Amino acid sequence: GCIDSFEKMKGFISSNPQYVIITDEVVSVTDHIKGGGTLKNRQKKAVDFFKDAIEGAEFTLMMDANLNDEEVDFIKKVFPDKRCLVKDCLPVEKLPAKKLYFLESESDKSDYYRSPKNLPVNLLQIAKEAWKNNEKILFLSDSQKACEIYDEMARNLAKRNNGFRYDSKTSNDKISNNFKDNPSEFIITMNLEDLEISPTGDSGLDLSVFGHFDKVLFDIKGVLGINKLIQMSGRLRDTEVPIYVACPEFA
Repeated sequence: GCIDSFEKMKGFISSNPQYVIITDEVVSVTDHIKGGGTLKNRQKKAVDFFKDAIEGAEFTLMMDANLNDEEVDFIKKVFPDKRCLVKDCLPVEKLPAKKLYFLESESDKSDYYRSPKNLPVNLLQIAKEAWKNNEKILFLSDSQKACEIYDEMARNLAKRNNGFRYDSKTSNDKISNNFKDNPSEFIITMNLEDLEISPTGDSGLDLSVFGHFDKVLFDIKGVLGINKLIQMSGRLRDTEVPIYVACPEFA
């Protein structure tokens, strides 16, 4: 579960003294603990729970496709008395390469629907060409506002009515629960023309659909850290789909 739910997990551990811990997306978990975020004034309690839970576990398995030396060192420092084995499960040479294309991110006020700070002109040009050719688009951004702007442009300018936006404003809707339960089936069943995903979907979503989307547009504002951005870029498992990235030189 999310570290925000640590108080609920306390009860499970107290009633099951012999337990193991399996943590996926551990980099996101440790980032959340270190950064606080939604934990707010509960951050220290969450850190204490994290430490106590792992200290008391018979065995702990931590997994992440983007595990790095910095996180491994952090875990070792927090648990100096624990024996840590770091295992690379999949050699890098066997991973299919993503097709990433980085765009210049200059702006042109005339090419924006509302705010000139939300959709980079070169990314928007690719979107317009895709709409013209009836191509299916996965739009990713670390900006809630950018997702809203793209969604509105696709509907109002391109007259594309078969889209879905997954963000903090929609994530608790009934239709969003259907999406979260089985994203791939949802995309195929709904035959989505456009899917927009904000930081709400930066981890935990597995879009294992192949041959559906034609392009991925990734608008980066610099709000999230590198690990989360890498995770977002890999939401779609179809590595044949080109990913067009617009990001500022400095953020």
